[in-house]
Amino acid sequence: MGLLGMIMHRGKGKDGKGLGERDLHTTVRRLMAEQAERDEEWRRRSELLKRDDRPLSVDSLETGVPALPVKDGPHLAKRVLIADVDAGTTYVSRVDWYAWPDEIGRFAAQLGALEGELDGLAGVPRLRSDMSHPTKQREGDEPAGGTSACLVVNPPTRTGRAPKYPVDIVFGADGGSGCTDSHGRVCYLKDGRPGKADVMYCGRSVSYEVAWRMSGDRLLPSSVYAHDLATGAGSQVWRAE
Repeated sequence: MGLLGMIMHRGKGKDGKGLGERDLHTTVRRLMAEQAERDEEWRRRSELLKRDDRPLSVDSLETGVPALPVKDGPHLAKRVLIADVDAGTTYVSRVDWYAWPDEIGRFAAQLGALEGELDGLAGVPRLRSDMSHPTKQREGDEPAGGTSACLVVNPPTRTGRAPKYPVDIVFGADGGSGCTDSHGRVCYLKDGRPGKADVMYCGRSVSYEVAWRMSGDRLLPSSVYAHDLATGAGSQVWRAE
């Protein structure tokens, strides 16, 4: 709600009638002061993030999870920060570990196998992610857009237990069959197998949101939703029984 909307909403008494001129001016001044406080907090947060942000740098990835397409060892890493305005400092919320080109190839093959499970489903077009031309990431630069994949190590649960999915691979791909681009996340089990996946395939007029979930010991399509980009309407195209 914008400032004008807030004024119109709050500028009424309990009986629903408009406030007097003096009360309305008081409301306007209070809302402007609240907006100024929010703007100042945003400015301070932006300054903290700018102060502490660092570009891509090489570090050693250690997951302890076998058989992943992204292997332990040296990788370009980006530390994603959150700001604590009151404390005047920042904290690392997560580290994005960028896959090397050969690792992107292995991940693309794994993703392609999942996408192949969509073929033949009623009402679902052929959907593929094209990761054949990955964007080159450079040490000392900010992460580049385009086709890329990065691994995220998930923290323990609130009770201190190891997470069900210790690592995720988040990806973006420019182009592919049936779409202009795609992006999503594949979550991996402790043994290195994909345990669930969610991908959005963005078309020129319709986008498709696809979910894969475990069925027995296999990761299979669970649901497909379509989103009409012109109207914003969404509809279920297919769902597993």
